[in-house]
Amino acid sequence: LHSSGHFEYRKFQVSVSSIEELQDLDARLWHDYDCWQETLKRARREYYYLNYLYSDQLWILDDFFRGHPITADLHSLFHFIHPLISLNEDVRKMCTAPKQKDDPYKRLCQIGSAMDKICGSLQSPKRLMDKKKKQQSPSTVTSSSLSLRTRVQPGKVFVAALDVNSHQVVNVIMKLYESTTGSFPEPHQIIICSPDTKWE
Repeated sequence: LHSSGHFEYRKFQVSVSSIEELQDLDARLWHDYDCWQETLKRARREYYYLNYLYSDQLWILDDFFRGHPITADLHSLFHFIHPLISLNEDVRKMCTAPKQKDDPYKRLCQIGSAMDKICGSLQSPKRLMDKKKKQQSPSTVTSSSLSLRTRVQPGKVFVAALDVNSHQVVNVIMKLYESTTGSFPEPHQIIICSPDTKWE
């Protein structure tokens, strides 16, 4: 619960005096954890910018919107979302400050709503690739950039099948972006998964 960012378990300490109490506590904590995971999923479906954050980073935003000083971690979070966001007191005022007595879902919604106001009107800046330094296409990727441009269509799924444990994943991604947009991918545009990757 602590590592998953639950607001009510940021600091938690309890003592028990019997096996029965310990079992009851264990059951209650698992119940709270399951409820928190569902709450996170629900809030992330409703507020897009919450998906940029690991759940334990929500504390940083919660602190900021409740009046705590601006920190280096906070600057890093917003810079990851968009490098042009400048944090100041005006940004803080865009949020209805979450209250500690509010239930977790309400606090998530207040943070999500504020993030939408701060980030929603910003377009991701394109970092164009230097044509002189464009990567050479590996022989296993495609025959030409023109071939990719004709095969990758907006709104349609494009599947590039690679061997298990292939070392060409990054090359393929960069070649796709080079051939179709001419710019480097942004962090929020790519997710590289493994068998252990969670839906969260």
